[in-house]
Amino acid sequence: MCSVVTSSRGGAAVRLAALIDQSARVHEELAVLLADADAVAEVAGVPGDALAAHVTALLASLDRGSAVATTLAGRVDATQGRATGSLIAGRFASSRRWLEVDGRVSAGSAGAVLARARDLREDYPTVAEAWLSGEVSSDAVREMTVGIRKALRAVPVADRGVLRDKAVAVVLPVAKVGTVADVRHAIDALRFTLDADGTTQAALDAHLEQSVTCERVGAMSKLTAWLTHEGAAAVMTVLGAKVDRMHRDGTLAAEDALPDGVDPESWEGRRLGRVRRGHLLAVALTETMTGLLDDNQVGSHHGIAPHVTVTVDLHRQEAGLGGELCIPGSDEPVLIPSESVRRILCDADITTVVTRHVRTGLDPASDRSIAEQLQNAAREVLWVGRTERVVPPRLRRALEARDRHCAFPGCRAHVGRCHAHHVHEWEHGGPTDISNTVLLCVRHHHAVHEGHWSITRTPGTPPGATSVWTFTPPPRPPRP
Repeated sequence: MCSVVTSSRGGAAVRLAALIDQSARVHEELAVLLADADAVAEVAGVPGDALAAHVTALLASLDRGSAVATTLAGRVDATQGRATGSLIAGRFASSRRWLEVDGRVSAGSAGAVLARARDLREDYPTVAEAWLSGEVSSDAVREMTVGIRKALRAVPVADRGVLRDKAVAVVLPVAKVGTVADVRHAIDALRFTLDADGTTQAALDAHLEQSVTCERVGAMSKLTAWLTHEGAAAVMTVLGAKVDRMHRDGTLAAEDALPDGVDPESWEGRRLGRVRRGHLLAVALTETMTGLLDDNQVGSHHGIAPHVTVTVDLHRQEAGLGGELCIPGSDEPVLIPSESVRRILCDADITTVVTRHVRTGLDPASDRSIAEQLQNAAREVLWVGRTERVVPPRLRRALEARDRHCAFPGCRAHVGRCHAHHVHEWEHGGPTDISNTVLLCVRHHHAVHEGHWSITRTPGTPPGATSVWTFTPPPRPPRP
């Protein structure tokens, strides 16, 4: 058993040194004890409740030690180093550098310790007292000092002192009896009274700043969504309900269930449960979006229902080179493996775009059948001739697959924003087929008509080639 030095002889400085030395020896002995294999085996036999109580007591002790260390670091920062022109520990002019080297902490942690020490000394003395007495935790202190400062950011400087004290009077009792989450919640509620206009403006800004981005990361795509709280709640509610239905209906794949023998309430069970639920939420999102596309519930453009476009070349597919998946908003398609192409084609409409001669005499009978169907469909779909002026939906899909974006040089406007332009005007005898049509965004459609840019066939290119058209600007007017 250890006894705490309480003698008043020698003054506070001597007691401080003795207590810190004794605390260091206690923690050293604890570390040595747990490094002993025999001791660890014996500790394993301690009842769980008793061991949990030991951990709680030790964390509380470490937290009060952190309070003492922060207070003393603040004292060093205020009386030594750059504050007085003297060196700390005879070597350091900077308090931060002293903590980095001798305290063996990161620059960020050193800065946080010093900033908290200054806050507590100058603005939050009652919080410092509560921390030192063990009534509140270090995490609660961080939430109070940082959170209240943010809540007062929009308040006039002259009013901050009084409002800070009022905020502490409200939040400190919560910190003494509640969790860190309770403290955070109390500070968030305070913002509504301390800065009513600011919180209202923040809600408006949140709506305006919502965004969703998609980026390719290796073999996957990463969606990043910034939503309002109610928007996020709606999304998670819908996806969560779909995941719950998977569990209730028994449609959950065996791989997505917890392994046999894993207790859902154990640490490992909860960890695996979080991982699997995150995966299932992603699956639910994909199924929800593809369901909307399959059921034609999201409208259409240019007579075509929104769809996912996969471009597959028969020769590349035979060679195992896969296909190209077009992701809206991205200039370049993403390559997907041949087996993924086959899976998608199991449940997909096929629009044929013939860009070169389809090889015949393939070994598998199914491949010969596909090649013949593609050739027949191409004659039916891509060459509409003079029977229609407006580009029909299946030809429109062929144009989108060929051009991929506005065909004007340097333009990458998405195909959904493009018009189908007749290179040789329909009213002057131009047919509605792939050899006479091109996708142009609104701006460049104007450039061709009103701006008098000309479009001609690129020599040696077939109608299905992406680079089939050459654009030439109008001649410059003669100089006066």
